[in-house]
Amino acid sequence: VTSDQSLPRCWEHGCNGRTFSCAENYRRHIRERSGGSRAQCPGCHHQFSRKSNLDAHIASGKC
Repeated sequence: VTSDQSLPRCWEHGCNGRTFSCAENYRRHIRERSGGSRAQCPGCHHQFSRKSNLDAHIASGKC
């Protein structure tokens, strides 16, 4: 088990030092919070920060 002190932390976006289990999760968090590219539903135009969430939205028939 890794100590909390060695885990990546975010002090921006009102995260108050939120910890991440690995550097890749931290990088994804920063990328999503920085307003980078967003996936948009072609049916209802709702925007998602992750393409996987868009895919799940479309597959569920919610729009």
